[in-house]
Amino acid sequence: KHNLNQQKNRTEQKRREENMSEDFLKSIGNELYYSEGERVSNTTDVMSGKKTVMLYFSAHWCPPCQRFTPKLVEFYNALKEGGEHDFELIFVSFDKNQNQYKEYTSKMPWPCLPFGSESIQTLGRKYGSGGIPHLVVLDDKGDVITDEGVDGVTLDETGERYPWKPKELSELWPERVLTKSGLVDSSTLDDKYLMLYFSAHWCPPCRKFTPVLSEAYTKLKAERDDFEVSCEFSCFPLLCAFSLS
Repeated sequence: KHNLNQQKNRTEQKRREENMSEDFLKSIGNELYYSEGERVSNTTDVMSGKKTVMLYFSAHWCPPCQRFTPKLVEFYNALKEGGEHDFELIFVSFDKNQNQYKEYTSKMPWPCLPFGSESIQTLGRKYGSGGIPHLVVLDDKGDVITDEGVDGVTLDETGERYPWKPKELSELWPERVLTKSGLVDSSTLDDKYLMLYFSAHWCPPCRKFTPVLSEAYTKLKAERDDFEVSCEFSCFPLLCAFSLS
């Protein structure tokens, strides 16, 4: 009996690991709608085994959405046919009435939230759909991989780089950086807090703020040395990132 219980627990654990987060599935709702055949499927069944999911916030009345949706359909079908990714896409409708919704979804091959679903506003707030079209890529926990899916589809039509996970800072950071005394190895920044200062000489607010930052930097450096600031300039006493390309 003990061994049977252990096996049951392992099976249940494996099932949980293979499926998407239960909390995320609850946020989607119990049912998803397919325009083909006007059928409804259980959300858990649709999302079983999926490693990533795209949420597509869009509406029939939105001209940019009308232009982007056909591209997304092509992308979706190609990615499905490729079979390299266990993924799904869910349409989150901002349509104003059910007729618009039915017309718009009639050419969509993916599952959709039912029209008027209570989950629409919840997901919109959570994943920042302030403007549409908006395509968010999530992992199997419901955490955001990228909220720039529209650019991903537009710039990577074949999905070669899907799910477009942003590079870590360590992958972007140069091997050496430029200081007032010259080039030094980036390892000098190990174990330090790092602030990134994005600025430009032509920007009036930047030119007002930079002297304030410089003064604060100098004062704080006199008290502690466990931090650095990275910026674009070398005309004041701040550490500047420099790429040796």
